[in-house]
Amino acid sequence: MQDYLLRLDPLSPMHVGEPGIGLENCSQYIPSDTLFGALCNAWAILHGSKDLEELLGSFPTKDSEKLQSPIVLSSAFPRFKKNGIDYFFFPKPFSPPPPFGSSGDPDEEEIGRKIGNTLKEIPFVEKAIFKNWAGHLPLSGLGSLNDFEKHALLVKEAYQTNLLARVRLDRITRQSQIYFVKSLNFTGNGGGLFCLVQLDDSLKDRFESAFRFLGDQGIGGERSLGFGRFCPSKMEPVPGDFLLGSEDSGSHHLTLSMYHPSETELGSIQKKPRQVYYDLVQRGGWVDSPHTHSPHRKNRCFMFREGSAFPFPPRGVLCDVTPDGMSHRVYRYGIPYTYRIRLTE
Repeated sequence: MQDYLLRLDPLSPMHVGEPGIGLENCSQYIPSDTLFGALCNAWAILHGSKDLEELLGSFPTKDSEKLQSPIVLSSAFPRFKKNGIDYFFFPKPFSPPPPFGSSGDPDEEEIGRKIGNTLKEIPFVEKAIFKNWAGHLPLSGLGSLNDFEKHALLVKEAYQTNLLARVRLDRITRQSQIYFVKSLNFTGNGGGLFCLVQLDDSLKDRFESAFRFLGDQGIGGERSLGFGRFCPSKMEPVPGDFLLGSEDSGSHHLTLSMYHPSETELGSIQKKPRQVYYDLVQRGGWVDSPHTHSPHRKNRCFMFREGSAFPFPPRGVLCDVTPDGMSHRVYRYGIPYTYRIRLTE
């Protein structure tokens, strides 16, 4: 299986829903389960439902944990270009950050406090910071404390969120009602998203065509208003200097995707709870399928968020979230794209 880098160039604002009041909250990235679900919908329309069912049958599930996933997909995170340099942003790991400089520095406590305050301001960290964090290397390798803070705050230049006012009309009374939609907007200087994908070579052509179709169709909410459209780049092998870890580089595995463990993996987590760094999130949402035109709410499930770290290589499974009344099974993607990290020098 080959690792690929896929860039998504937005053609319109995006709205990927988050829990909140109405449509007034949105995600600042595209979670892997949302991305995979939209890709499956596009796959069924383009390649047929039978082909999609055969594909999903080759993924590990609760009843078939030992299968090898044919597609391992990360979430789609922000990126942008400044002064000719590409910047890629990753989730903040939930594992402890490395020190800024050498131990024994008299100002270590004050520096640690300033770094902590800077990291609290941002949802993502740039690739250079992320690499040092993953390798547990001193953050002073990026320069002075001021240089680190400027580098960390680059993510604020990659995108912005806007709250847009909309009006709906009652079909019977014709009365108007105002509501608000939060949108994710990317800067014009090469701003966009990227994701990492590992897949069998036999699936590459169908995967790329389904992704192009998804870009034309749009992802997320408010697509009837033109939201969510993007142009995917041609899949390129992940550059050697882009790889974030290797098979012998650390004791833990950090996720770049939403992760739903199998029963066996859940037992491993319960045996070593103090060695796991994580955040749990409850995932829900609505079914979008070419085979149903009535709304169906997916069954909810808990997942580990991107940036969680585990003392074993997590493999994950597809989680069955099929609601009553559906003519086919509905799955939530819980297979993580991972790499190894160090927690100590």
